[in-house]
Amino acid sequence: MCIHQTSDLHRKIEKLPNVERFLSSLKRNSINTSNGYKTPIAYFNEFLLGNCNQTAESILQMLVNKEVDVYSLLDEFIGFIQTKRVNPSSINQYVTGVRSFLSYYDVDIVPAKFKRRVRIPKIYHEEEEPIDAKDIRQMLLNCHNRRLKTFILVLASSGLRATEACAIRLCDIDSTVRPTRIHVRKEYAKTRVSKDVWISDEAARTSGLLT
Repeated sequence: MCIHQTSDLHRKIEKLPNVERFLSSLKRNSINTSNGYKTPIAYFNEFLLGNCNQTAESILQMLVNKEVDVYSLLDEFIGFIQTKRVNPSSINQYVTGVRSFLSYYDVDIVPAKFKRRVRIPKIYHEEEEPIDAKDIRQMLLNCHNRRLKTFILVLASSGLRATEACAIRLCDIDSTVRPTRIHVRKEYAKTRVSKDVWISDEAARTSGLLT
């Protein structure tokens, strides 16, 4: 689905009070988490509109009153998502997002029943190989953009995630110590705990922190 279509679906669910309340509750801890739940609920809303002329808002009371079987509904929802050619990993995330939304409004979903009655496509994992020093050296040799080269060096020497590195401010960098120290703020760290990391002299020199 293209970005334009996804944005249209997001706008539709943002007009639903219960959906907006759920997303707002998630936003208190993380805006990214709140945004991440929009797509699953948007797909769910599209599915409901097309299959039973309901919305993510109107279906809630029907599910609470047991007028609609939640397990059958979720199983049909997975079939709908598969028609969008979404990969199994994303399907699993979408179903998890919808389950969280329904649970927020007291729709009981028993894990054992869910596992027995709702069939989620299997996720097949391929063994991943980490990049080594040779791979990093090859990337650097083929990178002719100074800013990108600096970024790669910082990631390689510090172990930072891309989002953590992009959030670095000048005041987070201490070039008075060797090696150069970088402070990662808790709001950008994956674990939500602030931390300090160090970068190599080569990365510091490339970024202009050392002469």
